[in-house]
Amino acid sequence: SRRYSEIHRVQNSRTIVIPGTVLPSRLETTADNGRGLGNRVIYLGRIVADKGIDLLIEAMAGLVSQFPGIHLDVVGPQVAAEYVKRLRTMVSVLGLESTVTFHGEVDARSKEALLGAAGIVVLPSRWPEPAPIVAFEAMSHGKPGVAANVGGLPEFVEDGKTGVLFEPGNAED
Repeated sequence: SRRYSEIHRVQNSRTIVIPGTVLPSRLETTADNGRGLGNRVIYLGRIVADKGIDLLIEAMAGLVSQFPGIHLDVVGPQVAAEYVKRLRTMVSVLGLESTVTFHGEVDARSKEALLGAAGIVVLPSRWPEPAPIVAFEAMSHGKPGVAANVGGLPEFVEDGKTGVLFEPGNAED
């Protein structure tokens, strides 16, 4: 990402940033059709601590009273067993069992269905992701992103235009 290049002072006239892409055919099947944002929030990605899913669950606990019926779908490979156990315990302690669903890794068709049903895609990363594919998938589905203001995420989520940026690590923000 350009931001990564600036932070790490990569100054090379031969270096260019080429963002990742998603298949354009998805655009035909995932239009919102004027339904609005709905009450479903989705996280897509590996289930590891660097991705900040615990922050998202903490934030959901504060949103439940403001937005009755809100639901979080956590989708992705559960590669860090201890972290997943911690997340499930958090959900239980916060009383969010009916609000948060862990889907694990799903096939492409299920992923498309979940993303299509979501109103908002959240990227709560703690680490400076340069160009997450999920940001492109969200855009291809016309979904606003809520993302940590870290790494390359601000290049893909324009605060107040295509989504909202929040302070990294801050579940209240």
